[in-house]
Amino acid sequence: MKFAHYPEIHNNVLIILYQITNYLDRANLVLTAEKLNLDEFKTNFDPYRTKLRSFCRFLNNLHLNILSNISAVAKMNSENKMEREDLLQKIMFDLKAYYRNSGNAKKRLEDFKTRKLYEVETHEVITRIAVNITKYHTLAYSMLESYFYDDLIEYLIVISQTNAQGKDFIQEVSEKKKRDVEEIKKYVLSIVENSQLIFIHIMDLEDVSEQFCNIKVFLKIT
Repeated sequence: MKFAHYPEIHNNVLIILYQITNYLDRANLVLTAEKLNLDEFKTNFDPYRTKLRSFCRFLNNLHLNILSNISAVAKMNSENKMEREDLLQKIMFDLKAYYRNSGNAKKRLEDFKTRKLYEVETHEVITRIAVNITKYHTLAYSMLESYFYDDLIEYLIVISQTNAQGKDFIQEVSEKKKRDVEEIKKYVLSIVENSQLIFIHIMDLEDVSEQFCNIKVFLKIT
């Protein structure tokens, strides 16, 4: 597996890919994604996936931001909707890999959720990707096969609460991570706004179960 034992090299590659996808116009994103080969991109990242300790946190954030940049093809008005959906499906598979909840993956998911709680940038970029994915009903349904929607609701509930010291989530994260309150607030507001859009997309689906879209919980906390 490429770069499995060389995280610094993998990091440099991701930085380059992030710069490329961050400044490309949407018309060229499809071609770039094809050249990148998103199936291989996903597989090569598996050794680092969900690991948010020290250096791996930067790797995960870069990987997710690249996916977010490419997922912007969902906003294109081109006629080739099938091509865009195929591309977004590959991105969805990559995102779902973060939320496997069976077998050996269950422990990794729990560790990921615990560490991600205070890594607001990580959760924010995940919601950005999901906004674009859930525009397509088949992809929104497919995400049901992972723990993503449960995590989305759980995170929103935490955001709405205060801790034992009476501090809200933004204050708590700011103090724990030693970062500016306004910076944290920007990410948290984006998380809430993106979550609203995801739920709006879900509401368009037929036969939506309560587990899939607990609107009462969502409205209460936003």
